[in-house]
Amino acid sequence: MYLGWLLVIFCQCLVVFSHENDTLVAVQMLYRHGDRTPMAVYPNDPNKKLVYRETSSAQLTNKGKERQYKLGQWLRKRYNGFLPSKYSNSDIKILTDDEDRCFMSAMSNLAGLYPPKGQQIWNKDIKWQPIPVRFNLSLQTPENCPVYEDLSNKAELELFEDICSQHGDILEYLAEKTGAEINDMATLVYTIIDPLKCEEAQGLKLPKWTDTVYPKPLVDWVSLYYSLGTSSSKLAQFRIGPVFQSILDHFENVNEKVIMYSSHDSSLVDIVYTLQPNHPKFWPEFASVVILELWQNKDEEYVKLTLKRDNTIEEINIDQCGVKCNLEKFKKLVEPVALTLEKRQQLCKN
Repeated sequence: MYLGWLLVIFCQCLVVFSHENDTLVAVQMLYRHGDRTPMAVYPNDPNKKLVYRETSSAQLTNKGKERQYKLGQWLRKRYNGFLPSKYSNSDIKILTDDEDRCFMSAMSNLAGLYPPKGQQIWNKDIKWQPIPVRFNLSLQTPENCPVYEDLSNKAELELFEDICSQHGDILEYLAEKTGAEINDMATLVYTIIDPLKCEEAQGLKLPKWTDTVYPKPLVDWVSLYYSLGTSSSKLAQFRIGPVFQSILDHFENVNEKVIMYSSHDSSLVDIVYTLQPNHPKFWPEFASVVILELWQNKDEEYVKLTLKRDNTIEEINIDQCGVKCNLEKFKKLVEPVALTLEKRQQLCKN
């Protein structure tokens, strides 16, 4: 059983080039940054000093750098032969959100994807080469956008009220143990649950009281929280619309072989739920990646969707389209959500 699972993972890593009469044309991927420190900690957190011993809040940790480096190595194995091992700016474009951890994750990933070889070795003692990473506004949710804020706040409030009505006893327990005032989803997620996840990733011992609530049901609540971004087509437009517009533009006019987006868990799940609304709710682990591949054969062009989380790889059936989604059908599925940054800004003013 265990050996069989290993073979599945190995084969899925290499299957990219085994399609008879089918040719891989382009790849676009969006990954969550690597492990980071918490954005905040709850008042009674016994690890509040230890968790920041390496770096300050919301910053990439050494483990996060390593995890992204290994993802880069995995991508090299998966796409070796399609993506040349020698770096060229005509082959790949790397875009990132404007957060330190996203920039640093991209750089760590590229160190694994493109170890310098031959003439690209500039220092024999350093197995690394500089590769440009660019900020892209499409990866950010809109600022100063009352329409988006109202939609988002309403969705979060409904979820929080639902949790309160069904699990009020757990919320009281959390408030007592953490010393936090839990009045909304943001506090619950970013002040309590997220620190537990980050501390666990650092190998810190969680307090005994967490045994009855973590990972379940707390992680399930975070999964529900992140599913809100696509709970309506309008919300999805504001959150992930510009990214989908970029994806469509590139598949319609392929230049680089690979477009890589360094982003967040929220963006990753927004892509998955837009393309498959019935996908089970989940909270992506650090350095999870969603991959969109454009393939071509004599009959059609089609898109494949793959999700990699830690050591699991899942080929996802695109909604009403299947594992191999005809490109024209893919466009029709995505077009109601996709929009330019300029169009999104106009919607913010309405």
